[in-house]
Formats: sequence, C-alpha cells, structure tokens
Amino acid sequence: DYDRAMGLSATIGEQTDPKRDRLEQILAPVVYTYDLQDAQSDGVIPEFDWTVHPIALDPYERDEWKEATESITSQFQALKFDDETDRLLRRLSVPFVELEDLGDLIRAHRAAELNSDVDVPDAWGKLQAAIQSRNWIRHQSQPKIDGAIQLAREYLTGVDDGVKLVMFAMDIETAEQLGDALSDATENVFVVHSKVAASSQKKDQIVNRRIEQFSTADHGVLIAPKLLDEGIDVPDAEVGINVSGTKTKLQLVQRMGRILRRHGDQEPHFHHFIAVPEGDDHLAGLDDKEYVQQRHWVRELGEKIWQQPTIDEANVDGGLLARAEARGNEL
Repeated sequence: DYDRAMGLSATIGEQTDPKRDRLEQILAPVVYTYDLQDAQSDGVIPEFDWTVHPIALDPYERDEWKEATESITSQFQALKFDDETDRLLRRLSVPFVELEDLGDLIRAHRAAELNSDVDVPDAWGKLQAAIQSRNWIRHQSQPKIDGAIQLAREYLTGVDDGVKLVMFAMDIETAEQLGDALSDATENVFVVHSKVAASSQKKDQIVNRRIEQFSTADHGVLIAPKLLDEGIDVPDAEVGINVSGTKTKLQLVQRMGRILRRHGDQEPHFHHFIAVPEGDDHLAGLDDKEYVQQRHWVRELGEKIWQQPTIDEANVDGGLLARAEARGNEL
C-alpha cells in the first residue's frame, strides 16, 4: 500500500545478474548508479592499496592434507564408476554423464539436492563431508595465521603512532588466537564474536562496548569472525587484514569496505591472505576451482575499482598454480 518506492543496493550486480533482473521487475529499472570512481573523485572514499598474500601449508598440515586427500581420492574412485552414480547422472541437469573430477561431483551433488525426485546417495554426502573437513585445514592454516600476526605486529609496533587495524578471522578460535598473540604489541586488543557471553543481551553489550572502545582509541586492533561483515561502521580503521577464507566475492568486498572510510589524510591498506596447498596432494577440479575463484574475485574486484592488488611472491610451485588456473578457468 504505497504510491512510490525506492530501492538502494550496493550489490545489485551486472546487467545479466538474475538478482538485478528480479529487483527491476519488483521496483523499476535502475535510474542512477554511483560507483567507486565517483566516490573517490568526490572525496567520499580515499585512495587505498591492497595486497594478496598466498602462503603454503606447514609440514604437519601437509601430512594432514595428504591423508585427507588420499581418503577423498579413494572415496571418489569408488563412487566414480558405481552403477548408482551412472544412473543418477543421467537423471540430473548437468552437462556430463560421467565424473571427470571432484569439480564434476560437486556440481552433480548440488543438482541432486535441488531435485526433489532424486535421493542423494549416502556415499556422496560422506564424500562432501570429507571435502569440507579437508577445507578447514586450509582455512585454519597456521602459516597463514602466523603471517597475518607478523604483519599486524609490524603495523602496531612501527614508527608511526596511532595505527588502527581490523582483522577478519575464519572462526571464534582463530579470533581468540589472534587476540592473544597481539596482546604484547598493543594494550588495545578488542576481540568480538557471538560467544563473548552466555546470554544474547550480555553478548550485545560486550560487543558494542568493545567496538566503541576501539572507535575512540587512537591505535589498536579489532578482531572478529563474520560479525564485522555488515552493519558495523569502523570509521577510522586504516588497515584491514583478512585471515579468513571468503566464500563469495561479496564477502571480500564487504570486508574491504570496513576500512574504506575517509578520515583525515589516511590511505587505507587491505591485506588478503590465502593458504595454497601444493605438490601431489592437489586435487584436480577441487583445489583448482577454489584457487581460481579466489583469483577471479580479486581480479574482478580490481577491474571494477580500476586498481589491481599487489600479489606477494608465493612460496608455492609456479607450475602448479598455472595448471590450477587453467583447470579452474575451465570449470
């Protein structure tokens, strides 16, 4: 019951985006776009830098990764040529009738879940769970966390006073680990997450208080998992360090946006850490896609904002990355 409606979105997407098409059906065509270049030229958003840091797993993690890889490979081979798999693939809306690699399996599993007439085999679900468990090795990789801690300590103990930075962790445990590790670098360490208190009301009070303390401090670090992705304004944080894996390009954009605020003559810097497996335990179709998704998100974002990031020289095999990129692009 209204005469007029206006829609505002930071993530409406490109002309071919189904979400955009649906929004235009509900409301009206897009009448005005204000992009990042407009915001920078108008002084709303400052000039900034961003850097991507690829880091390899440590020896213990490589052993754990190797064991998980062998288990996944064995499970995949067992169901790849299974008669039930063959019958199921012919019933699904996927562009193949046999599984080339794990990338195909993930696509088929997703299609099966969306089809109410299909029962997903238990073996498929168990393999998906094994893949997810293996992914956590990368998400919680200690060298990646250590690299982020070292970088944060350099900022917090450097010659320039008043550095304020925000760190994005994958989970609560990692957030607490980052906070403990940086407690000797600054007295202003503020860790916020959903379990800082037992009750919801107490939790909100503690989180809001810590964010306010960070906002009024002239230096320090604010650390959180997903809590900071949306809805929290940190107006004068000048450094962002993303230790968490990002599930979507939007999530990466949201995290960058936490530090892209005009505050004096600050020039913000965003750092994005990626753990990269290497060697023979690199699964075609799975690790390729994960790596290339991260690279594509970074590149697409760089094209959109007319500024590609600096990519640190990775301590991983260059040939592996080239093969991963080729197969990932194909997927």
